Amino acid sequence: MKTKSWAVSIAVLAGITLGAVSLVSAQDAAKPEAPKAEKGIVVGEVISIANYAMEGAVGPETAEASKFQVDQGFPVGIIEQETGEVWVAIFRDAAPASPLETANKALSSLVGKVATVQGLKYRAKGVNVIRVSLASEY
Repeated sequence: MKTKSWAVSIAVLAGITLGAVSLVSAQDAAKPEAPKAEKGIVVGEVISIANYAMEGAVGPETAEASKFQVDQGFPVGIIEQETGEVWVAIFRDAAPASPLETANKALSSLVGKVATVQGLKYRAKGVNVIRVSLASEY
């Protein structure tokens, strides 16, 4: 009798283990692949994304308010001239072994102006992100 209960216990344990492995494998398969970075350049107007999204604010006449927001930490981005797409600027890579600099600090002086921003570009599910390497007025 004990042999039967051990056999049943082992069978149940094996079933649970196989079910857990299948569940983990299914979860891993469902994870989307991370977007690949591309080196690139975005040319366009530097904006406060919040001001642009809520008020449609663009151009030099809104630059002061947008710059204030960027200086306070609101997200900064670029409206690409060629496509009209908005790129979220995330941070600036400094020299190796140096601390990161926020994109806000790197782009603040360019808000309301057309700029050339170079860096690693990522696209995922409708979101465009650029990790800023260099930025200058166009």
